[in-house]
Amino acid sequence: MELHVLTAADKGLLADHFRARAKMFTNWPAPNYLGGMEADIFDAPIFDPVWFSAVHEGQTLAVGRLIPADGPFTMVEQAWPEGIQTPLPGKSQSVELHRIGAIPGLDKTLMSLAVGRIKHGIAEYTLNMGRTHMFFLTPQRVAETTLSNLDRHGSPIEVDGAPFFIVSGELDRDANNLLGDQLDELELALAGEPRKAAS
Repeated sequence: MELHVLTAADKGLLADHFRARAKMFTNWPAPNYLGGMEADIFDAPIFDPVWFSAVHEGQTLAVGRLIPADGPFTMVEQAWPEGIQTPLPGKSQSVELHRIGAIPGLDKTLMSLAVGRIKHGIAEYTLNMGRTHMFFLTPQRVAETTLSNLDRHGSPIEVDGAPFFIVSGELDRDANNLLGDQLDELELALAGEPRKAAS
């Protein structure tokens, strides 16, 4: 599986990225959908977005996007200010994450690998930017289970009839390297190849 870090110059892969998003995120306001693609204001160049695509056998399976938090404004501050009751991490040290997900219908293991590659790639890219924190909006059920180690910045807010939290966390390079190794093992297992020997 290939992870692609995309800029506005990557028109072909970026079109595939936006087409995949239209399959994943189907209930946003109607103007977000044009020509079989999904996009929003944070895809505009003024926010310096960076897009991530996990591609397997020529198909985009999972995506994500980050913006530097010290741009014109962030999504959570503009759309859900009531969900921020404690300060977010310092903006010059943070990125905001959006649109992380996988296309519907994937095998559970393949989905875990694809989304894991996105998360690993985003964290590595952010750390290489010299930034150490991320924040984003996430469903309450996720905030209370797989992301229970992250900081919540207020009470749950309602988005499309469901409860969500704004959360943040500090990135750790060693933990991200371990995630990368685990994803490599998972990919070998999916390909039916023997596990790598421990070093």
